[in-house]
Formats: sequence, structure tokens, C-alpha cells
Amino acid sequence: MEKVNVYFSNCFLEAKKAEKKGYKVIKLGFLYTGRIIPHYFWYDAEKDMYFDFRKVKQSSNSFFYKGYIRGLSRKEFFKHVNRWVSNNVSKMEARMNIPVMQNNLENGTNLFVSDWWFEKERCISGKILYAEKTDTGLVYKVENVDDLNPSYDKTGFFILKKLADNKNVVGWMYWNVD
Repeated sequence: MEKVNVYFSNCFLEAKKAEKKGYKVIKLGFLYTGRIIPHYFWYDAEKDMYFDFRKVKQSSNSFFYKGYIRGLSRKEFFKHVNRWVSNNVSKMEARMNIPVMQNNLENGTNLFVSDWWFEKERCISGKILYAEKTDTGLVYKVENVDDLNPSYDKTGFFILKKLADNKNVVGWMYWNVD
């Protein structure tokens, strides 16, 4: 077994380091992870591998924690994130008492390659579910894409400006209800 280099850091700082080296950073927000604080991966196209900074002790809640760089194949990455999505969708269904049809990564779930990057062709329903922080907790809202000021940003990504400008929105996903 390969020895791993364990040190103090966090996934955001490690992703920023990788971004400076030219790797594509992937931000997974609340609707993927079920946590208010997003988790960051980065992708190495040359190796076709995804990386993140993994905690050694999962019970740690501090900003900096002891961990190591973990590499995942494409298949492992999809499996890992799809498990997060499945767990979170189950919790949302229980809280809202309605069934939510989930799209797994390879079949259309959006990743935050840029904070509010959006793919129109993957939004069959034309609606978005998003989570917004309020003084009393999280509120889930469903809105039509056309009502969210869709436009292109300066990098050429299609974004939902109304969500991007709202600092209280912690994540979103395509809304497909049975």
C-alpha cells in the first residue's frame, strides 16, 4: 500500500493550489453534499483522475484538519458523488414529503465547474430546485429557469444570475419530479 502524506489543510485551499497549476476545480454545494460548506475536487485531464483533500478523522469539524490528497478514477468519483446525491435526495424527500427523481452524474446531474454554471439542454423540466439560508434555517424553492435571469458570464458559461448574485443560496439542482 502506498504511503500517504498527511498534513493540515482543507479541500478549498488544496483546490485553489490545484487551480493555480491549471486543473479544473469542481465545487459541490449543499444539494450534493448535504452540508452548508461546499466540498471541492479538482480534475487532472492528463491522468483522467479526480482529487480532493480527505480528512483522516471524519469527526473533525475544524476549518483546518489533518488529511491527505485522495485520487479517484472517473468511475470512483461518479460513484462517490452519486452516493452523496442519493443520500441527500432521500433526506429532501422526507422533509418535503414529495418524491424527487434524481439524475446521476453520468446521466445529467450538473457539477459546479463554475459557481453557477448551467446546462440548458440538461434541464428538461425548465425548473430549478435551490436551497437558501434564512434566519430560521434552510428553505427549498423551485423556480422556472426563465425567472432566474439566465445569461452568459464573462467566461462564456451560461449562468443563473439571480442565484449567482444571492449570497444566501447554498446550492441548486435540476428539478425533475415524478
